[in-house]
Amino acid sequence: MRRAAALVAVCLAALTAGCGGKDDSLSATNVETTAAGPGVPAGFTVRAVKDEGFSIALPKKWRSLDAKEALSGSTMKSFEKANPSLAGQMRALAQPNSPLKLLAIGPGGGGTFLTNLNVIVTQIPSNLGFDEWTSAEVSQIQKVPSVKAVKQEETQLQPGQALHLGYRASFNRASGTFEVFVNQWMVKKDDFLYILTFTTSPDQEPKLRQTFDDSAHTFRLTD
Repeated sequence: MRRAAALVAVCLAALTAGCGGKDDSLSATNVETTAAGPGVPAGFTVRAVKDEGFSIALPKKWRSLDAKEALSGSTMKSFEKANPSLAGQMRALAQPNSPLKLLAIGPGGGGTFLTNLNVIVTQIPSNLGFDEWTSAEVSQIQKVPSVKAVKQEETQLQPGQALHLGYRASFNRASGTFEVFVNQWMVKKDDFLYILTFTTSPDQEPKLRQTFDDSAHTFRLTD
């Protein structure tokens, strides 16, 4: 099995989180936003990525970004320079067949941190059982020196049995090291692995934890 997809998602989360409170990236054109229906939390709207066959609900004020635009600017180059060990994974995300299928950010609030979600879709062997693929993903994440205090629990999302991880990670930027808190849900359907990665600052995470959980449980496969 190739390098864990969840680790790539963490790299992306760190890039988005560290890019500051102002973002000029274009809104995503491949994401359709619709009003909430039954089972969707109040104050959320549904974001559907039809060509990838999934949808997820997010707070109305969150913005879906053009991922290609977000990954091609100077912020990414600065992040790669400050975190050279992650440069390969970041460049892979910017390729035409990138596993990154959805990128969304919360309100900036004028600070230096953007709470964000990314959804990565990648293929893995269809015959891998739950224990096998989850063990591989968790093992790769735990090997990253900047990741600490990984907690995990089994849960259920609409596509099937899922794994929920919570952990802290630290990364570099020009002004110094910054720390993030990651809530990550992973669910496999046939030979596709879907990874939902919510990232925020450690001080905001207790207030946003329920929002992330509510959003993750609206994830649907639409095909």
